[in-house]
Amino acid sequence: MTSGTLQTVRRPHRFLEGLEARAEVERGQLPLWMPVALGTGIAAWFLLPGQGAWVAFLLLALSVALGGMVLPWGMRTARVVAWAGMLAMLGCALVWWRAERVAAPVLARPVVVVDPRAGHGPGIGGFKFDSEVGMAMKAGHTVYFVTFRPEPEDGQTLTSVMDAEASFLEEVIRRHPQCQAKPVVIGNCQAGWAMMTLDAVRPELFGPLM
Repeated sequence: MTSGTLQTVRRPHRFLEGLEARAEVERGQLPLWMPVALGTGIAAWFLLPGQGAWVAFLLLALSVALGGMVLPWGMRTARVVAWAGMLAMLGCALVWWRAERVAAPVLARPVVVVDPRAGHGPGIGGFKFDSEVGMAMKAGHTVYFVTFRPEPEDGQTLTSVMDAEASFLEEVIRRHPQCQAKPVVIGNCQAGWAMMTLDAVRPELFGPLM
């Protein structure tokens, strides 16, 4: 092709243009959705019924990633879709690999849901069918729920909360001697990073941490 030849650039579909405009407006928030995509893959492994469904999810996530890659790579939407698909696939694959490594039955593993101080249990973690507690119980898991009062107790610090949570997990493990795998721990919002801190100090208490 000579330098004087005009190159025709095909404009994306109007729907894609709308998505691209939205992505441009929200560009500062887009990186915050990457952990959500990874967590979606992890949650899919726990909520889907078995190996066939997990493979189907991986193929779906792969198709999403490939769909993003066939879009013009200069579009922010293309990169977001591709990364979201890859991270969802990675989340499901990683937790599946870890489950196979510990070789423990999925349904024997207890689930511990930790809500933040502002949570009070009504939201995604709480006592509804379409919640972390409801879905885990429907899947056959024994579920433990940790919540907090709106205000801390006198003298209560993050360190004292971590000590109490460690003791709680020790008790959960003690109550399930038939299960060789450690509990699944779900930390919502601020409780997520708090449980990550505890996991760094006491990794022997944790199975998968979401």
